Amino acid sequence: MLRRHGGYRPLPVARKPVWVPGVASLYQAVPLRQENAIFAIGERCNANGSKKWRELQEAGDWDGCVGMGREQIGEGSHALDTSTKVAGSAEIAGTLGGR
Repeated sequence: MLRRHGGYRPLPVARKPVWVPGVASLYQAVPLRQENAIFAIGERCNANGSKKWRELQEAGDWDGCVGMGREQIGEGSHALDTSTKVAGSAEIAGTLGGR
């Protein structure tokens, strides 16, 4: 074999190990993988569903609105359903400044 390669030994193939958290025994390794069985959507960042959100929005307190979203994420929500449209309001007047 060395004669085939010109008298030198070929370098071993470079490995690219990937670390996967897991536990192992003498017989097998089992990866520790957690799957979220549910996908929780926070519903309080909605002008129709939350009086507090609507009041913050009307006052222009966007920092307060962001704080409400952060509270929901802290309580376990994976995503937020945000809506600034109030049912029955004039959407064009509110978003385009009455143009």
